[in-house]
Amino acid sequence: MSVNREPASRPSTIREPLRARCRSGLGLIDVVVAAMVLGLAIIPILGLFSTSGRQARQTSDYGLAMALSEKVAEELRLANWENVHFVDQVESDPSLCTETPIVDGLSPFFAAIEDRNPPFGRIENTVDPGISPTFGSLYRQVATFRFGITAQAGPRAPGDPLDLTLEMSWLDPEQRRQRSPLEVRLARFRPSTPQPPAIEDRKRADEQIRDILYPGQGSRTLADVVSTAGGDVDTIRNLGDAVLIAQNFTGSRSKFSSQVQSAERSIAAASVPTDKVRTVLSLARFYERRCSAALYALCYLASPLESLAASFDASSLGTTRPDAARTVPLFLGVSDLISSFDFTLTRTRDLYLTACGKPLGQALRPRVWTRVLLKIVELEKLKVLTAGPADTSLLRRLLTDLEQFCAGRNANFAWYARQEKVICQDTATLERSYPADRSQGWRRFRRAVGPATSKVIRGLRTLQKN
Repeated sequence: MSVNREPASRPSTIREPLRARCRSGLGLIDVVVAAMVLGLAIIPILGLFSTSGRQARQTSDYGLAMALSEKVAEELRLANWENVHFVDQVESDPSLCTETPIVDGLSPFFAAIEDRNPPFGRIENTVDPGISPTFGSLYRQVATFRFGITAQAGPRAPGDPLDLTLEMSWLDPEQRRQRSPLEVRLARFRPSTPQPPAIEDRKRADEQIRDILYPGQGSRTLADVVSTAGGDVDTIRNLGDAVLIAQNFTGSRSKFSSQVQSAERSIAAASVPTDKVRTVLSLARFYERRCSAALYALCYLASPLESLAASFDASSLGTTRPDAARTVPLFLGVSDLISSFDFTLTRTRDLYLTACGKPLGQALRPRVWTRVLLKIVELEKLKVLTAGPADTSLLRRLLTDLEQFCAGRNANFAWYARQEKVICQDTATLERSYPADRSQGWRRFRRAVGPATSKVIRGLRTLQKN
């Protein structure tokens, strides 16, 4: 009889898993070692996080400083474009150059940043707040920021640009002051009186003068023709410039009249205020271009006419002389420049006043209205110093209106109006500040045109009789 027995190996199969589990378990030493290894790995990572946080803070502050500096740079460029006196203001106003905090309204560039108080629609430094504690996190973020401007040192010639260094500084996390400079160049207004188009190309102008005064000379130069005849080249050129400019100016009269008539018909046909004011401005620009052409011509001719008035003599024409019957009528056209300038200047100013006043001015956008008023101011200044009357009362009224309109809306135009009121307080002050080449050129022309015309025409007619 057989008996079933358990295999001899069974007890060992029961205990084996227990031994395996004991061999795979972690002891206290293993845990401690593992914790130390983990700690050694984490500590540098935590340090890296801390360093990255400081670097991010520094980078953030630097980026903020650059953004704020760029904001001021754009405002400076705009102010320089809108206000011709701005460069002088930067140099003379110490508050713009002194380094001051940008919070609490201490910096003139951050004095008022939000329209919070009445009258709403205007931002005024003494009424609306700068970056104050009420702005919360913004105030805390820029509390240590300071801003200042350093102007280029050394003398500069008139009209040279002004180089500025904008510097924003702040305290970093280690309480060290960091600085971020930004270079800005402001162009300075440089008045100029360009040459009339007729004589911009000297070689071509001499060819035209040769054909007018000495027709039939072929390809010979003016200097060759005059030298061969024993004449004085400078005298002939002065005479020729006057004749050529007068001829071109008179010849453009019909085209100008046609443009004016077309614009006047458009004004009469316009029924909508916006269309009417647009055509009035177009007509004003026609007259303005004509006025500018006359002004540039008479300013240029001041020197040639003074020379002719002082030293013109029949002998300076040489043996081959200009035809008096052809030259005299052309030279008489020089005198028309004064009357044309006076008329077109007054007409231009009056048209701009019409476009700026009621009811047409209400159809203009505020910025266009301001630009038109600035144009009127410049035209009136020129009129006071040339055609007259020498009275600055209209100028002062216009500038007062401009200042009141721009206050709280455009600080640049408002400051310009205040400065211009000082300049336009009387004729003498205005004369000292105005570009001399224009006002004095006009006076020189007016003094010289009569004597020069009389001497030249008398000399040419005497030669014609002989």
